[in-house]
Amino acid sequence: MPEKIESIDNTEEKFSPQIVHEAEITRQNARFKIPAKMEIDGKKYKLRDWSLTGCSVIDMSEEYVKKHTTVKMIFKFDQFETLIDNLKMECLYKKENYIGCRFTDLTPQQISILNQIITAYINGDIITQDDIITAVTKIQMYPKKKKIDEVEKKKAKLILFLIFTTLAVIIIFLSYIVYKKVFIVESVNGYVDSNITTLRSPYPSFIKFQKNYQTDQNISNSETIAVAYLVGGGVSRIVSPVDGKIFKIYSKNSEFVNTGEPILSIIDLNATQYIHAVFYSKEIKKIEIGYIVKIIFGSNIYYGKIIKVLYPENISIIKSKPIENIYANPRNFIDVIIMPLQKIDKKFIGSSVYVKLDTFINKLGFINEKNTNNFFTYIF
Repeated sequence: MPEKIESIDNTEEKFSPQIVHEAEITRQNARFKIPAKMEIDGKKYKLRDWSLTGCSVIDMSEEYVKKHTTVKMIFKFDQFETLIDNLKMECLYKKENYIGCRFTDLTPQQISILNQIITAYINGDIITQDDIITAVTKIQMYPKKKKIDEVEKKKAKLILFLIFTTLAVIIIFLSYIVYKKVFIVESVNGYVDSNITTLRSPYPSFIKFQKNYQTDQNISNSETIAVAYLVGGGVSRIVSPVDGKIFKIYSKNSEFVNTGEPILSIIDLNATQYIHAVFYSKEIKKIEIGYIVKIIFGSNIYYGKIIKVLYPENISIIKSKPIENIYANPRNFIDVIIMPLQKIDKKFIGSSVYVKLDTFINKLGFINEKNTNNFFTYIF
């Protein structure tokens, strides 16, 4: 319990507390004539009136004017007394027999106790010690939230944005990985092919060309291209079996070639280029004739249609082949023939390509022979 304080004369105000409203422009709250004392430097003074913003101290020494000081404000009730310690106060002016002061830097606990006392006197309630304790503990248990400044709000928004962006990127990445695993089929390798006829030497002989042939030169069906002078005597004509263009010349004029060695190759005039692609056998259930695929080589991108799937041969057929050919075609691969939907220049024949198949957009019909320039073809 606080030290005993001499009684406060409350004869005039004990039945109905009086309120003195502010008259000066500097005052912000109504002044109350609620009995209280002020202890300043160990000496006690009566208060003429007081409010949440300041007070008037009776008979206070003029030496305190224009100075700051720390005081105690004391209240005495019927059965107990209380005080508010460490009140910061500035003495402003001297008037009649009192000095006008204002409070500075009031804490939430000090404001709460002053409000509790003012409310009780205005309502005519008898304030108790528990009321004071409750006022103090309420402030301590529920401190006022600090106002978050704009910088902190922006930081919080930025952090939330980065978190959500990171989560979105992770979700998109994982979704892409799952999608690719389930629906995307990629070739092991592939190349551009065409219907090419290769003419070979029938016997060991010397080849004499009938003309000075060049690549891309036209050749007619049944045209004699060269004469083979056999080593053992005699000659044999080498004739073109198709109408076409020379694709590649392998031997020189009057050069010796052995049996089966190539002389030149011809591309049929009516031939078109196609893609020969190789896929793993485990993807066989995902590959269907009619599916549209993406063909990539270098910076060139084409689209094509699967027209043929060459499945691994039956094991009995493989075992019946000559020993040297038994394992010529591994069973863990399948060959797929693809017809390009756009014309591919014959200069790309033999070029390696990469083939990609999206089974999802094919099954849903989002892509077909006439619709290869849409959103779905760009994303797979």
